[in-house]
Amino acid sequence: MTLYVLDTSALVDAWNKWYSPQAIPRFWDLLEELAVQRGALIPDAVMVELEAVDDDLHKWCKANEKKLCIPASTEIQTVLAVISNKYPNLWRAGSPGRNLADPVVIACARHLGSAVVTHEQATGNLNGPRIPDVCRAESIRVLQMHQLVLEQGWVFR
Repeated sequence: MTLYVLDTSALVDAWNKWYSPQAIPRFWDLLEELAVQRGALIPDAVMVELEAVDDDLHKWCKANEKKLCIPASTEIQTVLAVISNKYPNLWRAGSPGRNLADPVVIACARHLGSAVVTHEQATGNLNGPRIPDVCRAESIRVLQMHQLVLEQGWVFR
């Protein structure tokens, strides 16, 4: 089974734009099932970002926290230190206080050998990188939520 580490941007866009729970509730059921199988995870740092970004999405994630959330273990923190040192501007990308989970998402993916699901766009510049830039530099597969849907063969009727 493919393992996916989900970034805040992918979850927020899915909730608010592409797979609204009012319009496509099945998406969220399937994401929960994937989490139960440990195929979809969110770092605890993403939970912190979600709390500040979207109340309803944060409530859904909190209700599924035991299935979805992966704490920053010692091993992940070790990888996080390497990523942070190698790409120090990743912390500073975007507005202040944002993107704090980005290095954690990448560190989780590196540690677990998983793909990253994000809706961030690459800058093409490792001096001002976003998640896709660092993932490509680190040979970590990066995709968007609709690609996860296609890979999983999810169909909504």
